Amino acid sequence: MRKSLQLKEQRDEQLKVANQILESATDEKPITDEQRALFDSLMAKVEILNGDIKRAEFVEINQPTAAVTDADPKRPKPVIAPQASGRIEMPGRMRAGKLRAFQGENAEENAYKAGQWVLATLYNQEKAQKFCASNGIPMIRNAQTEGNNTQGGFIVPDVMERSIIDLREQYGTFRSLARIFPMSSDYQVIPRRASGLTAYPIGEGVSITESEKGWTNVTHTARKWAVLVRYSSELNEDAIISIADDLSQEAAYAFAYAEDNAGFNGDGSNTYHGITGVVTKFQAVIGAGQLAGAVDAASGHDTFAEIDATDLVTLTAKLPKYALGRARWVCSQPAWSLVFQRLQAAAGGNTVAEVAGKMQYQYLGYPIEISQLMPTSTGDLSDKVMLLFGDFGAAVSMGTRRGVTLSSSSERYFETDQLAIRGTERFDINVHDIGDTTTAGPLVALIGE
Repeated sequence: MRKSLQLKEQRDEQLKVANQILESATDEKPITDEQRALFDSLMAKVEILNGDIKRAEFVEINQPTAAVTDADPKRPKPVIAPQASGRIEMPGRMRAGKLRAFQGENAEENAYKAGQWVLATLYNQEKAQKFCASNGIPMIRNAQTEGNNTQGGFIVPDVMERSIIDLREQYGTFRSLARIFPMSSDYQVIPRRASGLTAYPIGEGVSITESEKGWTNVTHTARKWAVLVRYSSELNEDAIISIADDLSQEAAYAFAYAEDNAGFNGDGSNTYHGITGVVTKFQAVIGAGQLAGAVDAASGHDTFAEIDATDLVTLTAKLPKYALGRARWVCSQPAWSLVFQRLQAAAGGNTVAEVAGKMQYQYLGYPIEISQLMPTSTGDLSDKVMLLFGDFGAAVSMGTRRGVTLSSSSERYFETDQLAIRGTERFDINVHDIGDTTTAGPLVALIGE
């Protein structure tokens, strides 16, 4: 048995025990300190084993494979070492239109490289595979899976990954606001300061009362998200720039939407992969037991058109001073227009030129971020979150396990002669600091009243 498979068996045994610990916990019988310590120890071993597995697989993939025939579907795909970058010769073909996903000085060349990679990995075209090999474009299979491409996938090259990341942050508000933690394993524990030391007044000869710094944990569990799209099974070199650009944009948009939707509106169900979002947490208890950071608007102010400057100032006053340095407003486009633009236009001293000009996404000196996954209804929003204000990064963390992986199948849409392309990424979101019933956290919300 290969060394990597032996290591995977050891890792799976550790994960099995860890899973038993989690499944044994109930509301009546929570995890004990001893079980928690054992769980953390198991996760540390798993992280070490994951590193050993990657090293073993790298050696196995790159060692001589004379005993394995080319026809063997289980033969590991070679890792192509990147070569020195340089200009490539592209055929004199015209792209369909302006590139949307690839930007910058080398946008068209990068799109061409990405297109060749798509042909090489997803379409299995030999000519494109030779192009990638000779130009240092790595064709690396996702290390967590083996065998058929429909079961695994290829990690997208840097030129394509950068465009997807840039677009994902452009389309998705949540990723640009949350604090991002790269994950080296499927499970991540981040220490969080819960309380500090306390100074006590003492008299002469009186013992000093001891105090301790308190810590809690913020956890991330990598959750897999996927998007499926179909393309023609007969893609030639004339279209590779357009297909790389289109595929990058569609994948980025789909993942950005999933991140925003889960981060703002997740209710902990399977629909959101177990993630509970910011809006949901603020709305969990309205009325008795309401969070201190869930601030009610004035009586009768339950639509965007009714919110006034006093409501917004009252909300800013609730935010702790430590969160003001990186604070910003977060709302939907209707909220921006009906609340902030309306109030700015109604402010005294405006000139005709100022009213005719483009308003800045800013209010009271704080930036405004727009997400259409925030509440958009122009009707009654009584007891609903209307908009947010504060330091998102201090309240919300996002763990990212790896970049985007693409795989293909010619069987899914066999009858229409189309190729199914699946993109996957893995992330988790934890809303960990929005205060409690007595103290507001670094993020506060305006509630319709």
